[in-house]
Amino acid sequence: MEAITAAPSRARVLQALRSRNFRLLWTGQTVSMLGDTAFLVALGWRTFTLTGSARSLGYVLTLQGVGLLLTVLVGGALADRYDRRKLMLVSDFARFGLIGALTVIDGTGHLSIGILLGLAFAEGLATGFFTPALGGLVPLVVEEPRLGSANALIGMARQGSLLIGPSVAGLL
Repeated sequence: MEAITAAPSRARVLQALRSRNFRLLWTGQTVSMLGDTAFLVALGWRTFTLTGSARSLGYVLTLQGVGLLLTVLVGGALADRYDRRKLMLVSDFARFGLIGALTVIDGTGHLSIGILLGLAFAEGLATGFFTPALGGLVPLVVEEPRLGSANALIGMARQGSLLIGPSVAGLL
C-alpha cells in the first residue's frame, strides 16, 4: 500500500521567492506577461473594430503565431550561446515598442489592417526570442532544490496574466 503524500505547503511553493534574483525576474515577468496578454487582446479588439471582419482577426492572430514559430528555435540557440538576460531585455523592449507603436499609430488615425498584420508578426518574432531565454534563465537564478517552486510561480504568473490581462486591456 502506497503512502499518500500531502499537498505541498504554501511556504514550499513560495520558496523560490527567497532568492532576490528570482524575485526580480518573477516580478518583471509577471508585469511583462500582463502586458503581453493585454496587447494581444487590444490587437484583436482593434483589428475587429477596424475591419469588422472575423477573418482579418484570424489573419492577425495567425501571423503573430507564425512570427513566433519562425524565431523560437533561433531564439533557443541564441539563448544557449549568449546572455539570456540581455536577450530577454532586448525582446521585451522590442515588444514594448510595438505596443507604443500601436498606440501612437492608432491615436493619429493611421492604423490599417496592414499595420496590424505587421505589428502582430513583429510581436511574434520578438516573443520567439524571449520565451526560450526565459526558460533557460530560471535554472541559472534559482538553486536546484527551489526550481520546482520557481517553475510553479512562473506558471502561476502566466495563468494569472491570462485571467487578468484582458481586464487590463479593457481598462486601457
